[in-house]
Amino acid sequence: MDEDFDEALQRAIMARVALVNHLITDVTIGPNSVRKPGSDRKLAAPKPKAPGSKADEANSVKTSPVIEEGVPTRQLLQLFDWERQENVHNALKERLRRFKQFDAEQEESGKQAWADAQRKLNDNLQKQENTLIEASKQYEVIQASQQAQLAQMRKIAAENLEQKKQQLLNRERQRQLLANRVLSIKENQEKYSVVFQQIIESIKTVTGIPALKDSLELDINAVKGFHEQFEKIIEKCKGDNVINVNDEDVEVSGNVLENIVALKGKIDAAIEDKRKEEQRTAASIEENKQVVHQPDPSTNAAPVAVAGSIADNVSDIAEQINSYISLSNLQIYQAVLNFRKAFKERISDVENNQSHEVKTFRNDCRKTINISVNALSNVNPEHILDKYRKLHSLLRGETVMVGDNAVNASKHPQGISFCMDLLAKKFVMQGDTNVSSNPESAFCYASVILSLWNDFSDFGMLVLAYFYETCPYLVPYYIPQGVDESHESYFKKRGYQYNNGDVEQQDKFIMRMSGIMKLYFALLITKPKRGQESPYNLKVGWRWLASFLRLKPEIDITATALRVFLETVGFEMDARYGKQFQKILKIVLQIFLPKCKETKHLGGVLERLEELLNNYIKTGKFEKPPTYIDYAFW
Repeated sequence: MDEDFDEALQRAIMARVALVNHLITDVTIGPNSVRKPGSDRKLAAPKPKAPGSKADEANSVKTSPVIEEGVPTRQLLQLFDWERQENVHNALKERLRRFKQFDAEQEESGKQAWADAQRKLNDNLQKQENTLIEASKQYEVIQASQQAQLAQMRKIAAENLEQKKQQLLNRERQRQLLANRVLSIKENQEKYSVVFQQIIESIKTVTGIPALKDSLELDINAVKGFHEQFEKIIEKCKGDNVINVNDEDVEVSGNVLENIVALKGKIDAAIEDKRKEEQRTAASIEENKQVVHQPDPSTNAAPVAVAGSIADNVSDIAEQINSYISLSNLQIYQAVLNFRKAFKERISDVENNQSHEVKTFRNDCRKTINISVNALSNVNPEHILDKYRKLHSLLRGETVMVGDNAVNASKHPQGISFCMDLLAKKFVMQGDTNVSSNPESAFCYASVILSLWNDFSDFGMLVLAYFYETCPYLVPYYIPQGVDESHESYFKKRGYQYNNGDVEQQDKFIMRMSGIMKLYFALLITKPKRGQESPYNLKVGWRWLASFLRLKPEIDITATALRVFLETVGFEMDARYGKQFQKILKIVLQIFLPKCKETKHLGGVLERLEELLNNYIKTGKFEKPPTYIDYAFW
C-alpha cells in the first residue's frame, strides 16, 4: 500500500512540474536569480474547474492550488508538502479505517468460526458420548454373558474337583483298606512264624511224647496244610495281585493263625501232661521204693513212632525253609520289600502319568540324579561334598541347577518320594554297571549312601530293598522255584537278566553279583561324612556271615559271596571278632571247600576263594581294599 501511495505522489508532483515548467524562464533561486527583492508574487487560489475536466481525470490526487506565475519554488514545495501531508493523513485514516473494518470482519469471522467449532465439538462430544454409552451397554451385555459362562465353568470345575476329590478319597480308602488287610495278614504271618518255630523247638526238646496222634487227633499233614495256605495268601500279597486281597484272605490268615495256636496249645498241654506224669511216676517210685520194670515194647512202640513221625514232618518243613533262608531273615526280607511296595504305591501317579508336563518333570529328575551319581569319584573331598549337597537339596525339595535348568522335586506332590526311590535304585545299579568293573569306586558311593541314609531314613530302607531284590543272596536268601513257576520267572527272582528270551551267561551273572555285593559290603565299614554315625555297621556283616553259612550252599554264588565279603571287610572282621572269626574261616577252608570241589561249578570261583584263605593263613591278615579310608574323608 505504501508503494502505491509513493507512486501516486510522484506522478502528482511530476504533473505539477510539467504545468509550471514552461513558466520558468529565469533563475529565481541563488545569486544568479534575476528576481528582485520584494518582488515576490503571491500565489493565487486555484480556480475551480468544471467537473469531468481532463486535468481532474489525469490526476489521481486532489486538485492542487493553481500556481501563479512568479510564485517561488519554495512556496511551491511548501504547497506540495502540505498536500503530501494531507494525502498521507487521508491515506492513514483510510488505512486505519480498513484495519478497523478488517478487525471487525476478523472478529465476526472468528466468532462465527468459534461458534461453528464449538457446535462441531459439541456434536462430536455428543456422538462420542452416544458411542461410549452404546459400547458400555454392549460391554455390560458381554460382561454379563462372560460372568455367566465363568460362573458355569466354576460350577463345572467345582463339581469335577469334588468328584475327583471323592474319587481320591475312595481310592485312598481302598488303598488304606488294602494296606490294613495286607498289614493284618503280615501280622498274622509274623505271629504264625513265631508259633511255628515254637512248635518245632518244643517237639525237638521233648522226647517220648505219648500217643499224640490219638489223644490230640493231630493230623500229621495239618502243619503242611497251614503252611501252604499261608504261602498262597502271601503270594497274593505280592506284585499286582495285591489288589485282589480281600477280607476273606485276612479271615483265612486269622483262622490259620488260630489253628496253629490251638495246635501249639494241644502240643504244649500234651508235653505238660507228659512231664507231670513222669513226675508223678518218679514220686511214686521214690515213695514205694519199688523197682520199676521196663514197659512192654509192644505197647510203647506205636506212640514213640507216631511222636517221631510228627517231629520228623514238622522238622522237615522247618529244615526245608531254613535251607533257603532263616525265619528271622525271612521276616526282615518281607518287611523291607513290603515297605518298598507301599512306597511305590504312594508314587504311582507321578510314575504312570503320561501328560507332557509330568513326563518332562520325570526326565528332569532322572537327569539330575544320573549326572550327580555318575560324576561321583574319589577326586577330592570337595567334589564328593558338592555331589552330596546337590542330592541332599533335591531330596529336601530345594531347587537344584543342572546346567541352565532349575529342577525342584517338590513341584509335584509325589516328586520328592519319586526322586528318593529313583536315587536308591540308581545307587544299587552302580554296583552292577560300575563297581563290577571298577571295585575301588564302591567306597565313594557307600559314603554318600550312608550320609543320605542318615538324613532320610526312608532312603536307607529303599536302598536295602533294591539290594535284596537285585541280589537276594545279601539277605541271605536262596530263592526256591515254585511248583508251577517258569524258569524265566525263577531266574529273574534270583538276579539273572534275560535278553530276547535267553538267560545271561553264568560268568557275566557272577561278575554283576560281585559288583553289587562289593557295594553292599562296603556299607558295613565305610564312614559317612563328618559329624555323622553310620546307620549300617559290621554287626550286620557278622549276622550275614553266620546266616549264610547255615544255608545249603550253591557253589558258584556261595563261593563268590564269601570271597567278596572277605576281600571287602575281612580285615575289619578279623580285628573286631578275632578268634571267633578265625574259627569260621577254618571251617570254610577245611570242610566247606573240600565238599564244594566234589560238585560241578564254574571254573575259578572256588580257586580264588581258596587262594584268599591260604594267603590269610600265611600272612595272618586280610589286606585293606586300596581305596578304603578308615576316617571321615569329607
